[in-house]
Amino acid sequence: MRKGHDELRMQCLKILCDCAVTHNSKDKDEGLDLKPFVEAFGYAAEVQLCATTCIAKLMMCGFYKPKPKTTEAEDAEGAESEADEAAEIFENAIEEATQCGTKGCELLAKVKAALVADALGKGQLEEGRRQS
Repeated sequence: MRKGHDELRMQCLKILCDCAVTHNSKDKDEGLDLKPFVEAFGYAAEVQLCATTCIAKLMMCGFYKPKPKTTEAEDAEGAESEADEAAEIFENAIEEATQCGTKGCELLAKVKAALVADALGKGQLEEGRRQS
């Protein structure tokens, strides 16, 4: 990613995203390395937008599952599942995009909000809390 033109960087990000969607579709709780996408936040606006769009696509394809609300006692236990770790990776990327003022960071915030609302509507967040 460090060498090449912006068009090449964007193509690289799109290929990485498509490979993740195609080949990791069965192991979505395994986690995903978002480092190349987060590094792209430091490039031109078009590359930033491509990176945030790819992250949003991965979120909508099921790689991001909002973490269940936990109590302080549950937080103290520190027992995180692989799904919680994957959610943390995405939330860190969203936070990084927001702090950097990355082009498209609003898209990530909206996708996250929609997925959280969808999970609440389905009762998944509350069920996750009761199962813990």
